[in-house]
Amino acid sequence: MTHAFMCYQVGYNIVDEHGETVMKIGGPICGDCTCCMQCYEPCCVREFPIYLNNGQQIGKIKKKVSDLKEFTTNADNFGITFPMDLDIRWKALLLSATFLIDFMYFEI
Repeated sequence: MTHAFMCYQVGYNIVDEHGETVMKIGGPICGDCTCCMQCYEPCCVREFPIYLNNGQQIGKIKKKVSDLKEFTTNADNFGITFPMDLDIRWKALLLSATFLIDFMYFEI
């Protein structure tokens, strides 16, 4: 995985063993803006879309602030979607990307 800058957003490139980009994870999206990482509304969902090289979105990593538990504990709720037939190696890498996103954006 490599860090990438994408038009006012930060994102990640998922690369194969040859260094070729296979997928991209877009920067955080929250409603109509792309920079509200400090959005603490209970209904705020932050999404990181997952794209193939051709630009087709195949999934997303989501962090949902579900209730006040977010403010009183270190518990976080994430969800990840991707195609069922995706290679197990890419699934594992996307799962690890979820942990990286948590540490990079939400752990202070």
